[in-house]
Amino acid sequence: MKTATREAEEGELAEDYPAHFPKTRCVFLDRQGRCGIQRLSMEQGRGDWFDKPLTCWIHPIVILPVNRERLRPLVTLVSPENDPQKKEGYPGFASCTHCGRPDQDGKKARQAREVLAAELEMMGKISGRDILGELNAEELD
Repeated sequence: MKTATREAEEGELAEDYPAHFPKTRCVFLDRQGRCGIQRLSMEQGRGDWFDKPLTCWIHPIVILPVNRERLRPLVTLVSPENDPQKKEGYPGFASCTHCGRPDQDGKKARQAREVLAAELEMMGKISGRDILGELNAEELD
């Protein structure tokens, strides 16, 4: 499932809007580009992301599964190298959005669990788990 979109009106897209993206906007964005669902959650005293669809909430987090080199799932941020939508002739999606682009000012990149700690803590409260604690644990039980 995907959030509904509408055609973008003149001046609604950022100057650096990726050329390969469709010229649309989420139906929940207001004129200032703020998420109406998030604003409603905040106005009603719930977490900033409480009512948002999970894909919007965790964007641009990627969960890489266990494999031969990785003994536990890896929660990380999308990058141009691991963007799951990247393919020949298409540079990707999440790594091209403002919150998914690599840091351009030379700062050391932080892990997703640090950048999105508040979101992960709230997801843990909702699910009855300590997701952030699990991600920070040195070993799995």
